[in-house]
Amino acid sequence: MRIIPLIAFSFLALPAVQAFDDRLLYSKPKGESMTAFRKSHSFVKSCETWKPARKEGLTFRGYTFVPGDYTGKHKNSEALIACSWYDPSDSNPNPPPITFTEQIAKQLGAKAKED
Repeated sequence: MRIIPLIAFSFLALPAVQAFDDRLLYSKPKGESMTAFRKSHSFVKSCETWKPARKEGLTFRGYTFVPGDYTGKHKNSEALIACSWYDPSDSNPNPPPITFTEQIAKQLGAKAKED
């Protein structure tokens, strides 16, 4: 019976894990293919080089671009997207993301979808 308190204590000793899902659902801009929206001149490039983030001294963290909605449907017209940066001066070892997804999508002509 001494093993039960040991198991309970081991769960208390586990560190807290922090996860973010900052993906937003958008329809691709009219007249643009999903490939063009993702790659060449659109979302990915804009995310990686977003001037307002650079002006604030932020560091690029990454992007997410998954064609389709939350169920995997509508892969030719919708995508789950996110553009994340972080503040390098944040003392947190895993600083929270600072996202520019909505601003970039709006600039590109993508439309937010209702959940």
